[in-house]
Amino acid sequence: MSRNSVRSSNATLSRKCGQGNVPGTEEGSRSNQTEAQVPRPSTRPPDGVYARVVRKRWFSRRAFLLHFEFFMLAAACLTAGWWQVTRALTGNGLSWVYSAEWPGFAVLAILAWWHLIHEDPEAYRARKQRPAEWDDD
Repeated sequence: MSRNSVRSSNATLSRKCGQGNVPGTEEGSRSNQTEAQVPRPSTRPPDGVYARVVRKRWFSRRAFLLHFEFFMLAAACLTAGWWQVTRALTGNGLSWVYSAEWPGFAVLAILAWWHLIHEDPEAYRARKQRPAEWDDD
């Protein structure tokens, strides 16, 4: 079946069903038409504001503490994984499970670190605030 016959059958079907212009049919197809591109407003803040947000997120005191904790935790998990691999190679069968589990904990630490770095403290406080109707006692 040719492409034109498929389009004409789709157009006929859409007219019978009362759907009018259906995308992909002859009447509703815009593939041959050129549309003017409408400029969309930028959602990115001005450069100075953006730089402050990035600096605050990655280089604040809280962020440095999170970076330090993450690297210590990830290093400890990977070291424990390596230790379990060396134990497993000497004959301890259960250590094979632990040698896969410790790197999994390191991945979990990466995910938690990423979440905490990108969390907005004001939004967190707003979520944790008690609703006013709870204080009606």
